[in-house]
Amino acid sequence: MTYLNDEQHLQELQRQSAHLLREQQRQRALAAENVVHLQQLIQETLQAYAATVSQKTEVVARLKESRARE
Repeated sequence: MTYLNDEQHLQELQRQSAHLLREQQRQRALAAENVVHLQQLIQETLQAYAATVSQKTEVVARLKESRARE
């Protein structure tokens, strides 16, 4: 790209800089959304795991009671 003068070149660099800044802000916002989403997924996973462990603990306790009665 050929510039007629330094002023034009400066204006183009400022335009590009503004564009890159907007893109950086957009990317940061997306990253923040992703962090929130991942936190939600982790929480759901931990809750599901806790429920599974609780159910298995209950089943084992019932099996032990059943065997103790036999």
